[in-house]
Amino acid sequence: MNHKLLEKYVELIIRKGINIQPKQQLLIICPIECAWFAHELMKAAYSAESGEVFIRWIDDEGERIRYIHAPDYVFTSYPEWNKLMMNKLCKEKAAVISILSTDPSALQGVSQERIQQDMQSAQIALQYYRDSLMSNRTQWCVLSIPSPSWAQKIFPNLEVDKAMEKLWEKIFLTSHIDRNDPINNWNIHIKELEVRLNILNKYNFKELIFENSLGTKLTLELVKGHIWTGGSERTLEDKIEFIANIPTEEIFTTPKRDGVNGVVYATKPLIYMGDIIEDFVIEFDRGKVINVSARKNQKLLEKLVSSTFGTNFLGEVALVPYDSPVSKSEIIFYNSLYDENASCHLALGKAYPSTVKGTEGKSEEELLKMGVNCSMEHEDFMIGSDDMNITGIMYNGKKIPIFINGNFVF
Repeated sequence: MNHKLLEKYVELIIRKGINIQPKQQLLIICPIECAWFAHELMKAAYSAESGEVFIRWIDDEGERIRYIHAPDYVFTSYPEWNKLMMNKLCKEKAAVISILSTDPSALQGVSQERIQQDMQSAQIALQYYRDSLMSNRTQWCVLSIPSPSWAQKIFPNLEVDKAMEKLWEKIFLTSHIDRNDPINNWNIHIKELEVRLNILNKYNFKELIFENSLGTKLTLELVKGHIWTGGSERTLEDKIEFIANIPTEEIFTTPKRDGVNGVVYATKPLIYMGDIIEDFVIEFDRGKVINVSARKNQKLLEKLVSSTFGTNFLGEVALVPYDSPVSKSEIIFYNSLYDENASCHLALGKAYPSTVKGTEGKSEEELLKMGVNCSMEHEDFMIGSDDMNITGIMYNGKKIPIFINGNFVF
C-alpha cells in the first residue's frame, strides 16, 4: 500500500467526502478488520476540529455466530440502546461515514429467514436514521477499504498480501487518488458530472427507454418534478456540500412508482442478505415486479421483491457510462458501492426524496401519491452494458438519444 496515497484518501474523505464542520459530531460505522483505518479517520477528523467521534463496529464472524446459535426471539426486536444512539446522533446532525469492506459471502449457508427477520427489525427501529440520510438532513459518505476476505474474493488466485495490494491500487485509481491533489481532482470530476446532469434536467424527460442485446427493453417514466443529481450533494437545511459515495460516477433520479414497464437483464451480481444472486432478469408491469428469474439464488431474489412494502417497485434510476474508471478496472468488486459506479443501475425499494421537487416534509402517504416509492429497503442492481442504448422521451413526444453503445452522447 502506498502510504502517501492513503494519507490523501483519508484527507479526501474527511475534508471533501464528509466535509466535517467545526464541533460537528461524527459516527464511523466500520468492520472490526478495518479498525486501524477508523483510527486514521478519527485523527483526521479531530485535526479538522470536529466534535466527538464515535465508532460502531461491524463483526462479520460475530454476526455469523449470532445467526447460527442465538434463539429465535433475538431477531424479532432491535436493541433500544442502539436505536436511541443512532437516532439521537442524526437529530443532532452528526455526520456519518460507512465503511463497506465485508466478505460478500460471509453469511452463505445461514438461515435466510433469520437474516430477513433481523433486517426488518433493524429497518423499523432505524427508520428515522435512514430517512435522515436519504433526505440529506446531515452529511454522509460511503466508502471502502480492502479486507483480506474481500480482496481474495476478487483475486482468488493471489496470496492475501498481493490481493490486498491489488485492491488498494483499484480503490485509489477509481477514487481519483493520485500524486496530484485529490480534492482538486474531485472538484474537476464533480463539475464534469454537473454538466451532464444540467443537460438532463433541462430536457425534463417524461420517459426513458433502455435497450440492449441481452434482452433489456424497459420503458421507465420519471416522476413529475424529478431532479437529476450526482457528484456532490448538499444538506437539506445548512446546505453543506458533501459526497455521499466515494467513488461516484453516477447521475441519478426517481422513477414514477407505477410508470415502469418491460424487462431488464442484470449485468453484475447482486449481494443480498450475505449471499450472491447472479444472472437474473426482472419484469415490470405498471411499476410492479411481476416476474423474476435467476441462474443462482432465484428464491433469494424472490424474497427481496416480496420482503417488505415497496421492494417490488423501483426507487432509483442511475446513469453511469460504460467507460467509467470503475468499469475500466475490468473486475467485479462484489461490492454495491463499486459495482454500481461501473454500470447503469436501478434500485428496488425506497426513493431518495431529495431528487424530487416539493417532497420536503411530506408524509409517506403523500410521497406515494406523488409517485415516489417508499420502502424500508433500497437495493441497487446493475443493468449497464457496452451496447446499452438509452433514449429520452420529452413531454412533446420528441426522442433524444442519451446513451449509444454504453456511453453518454453528450
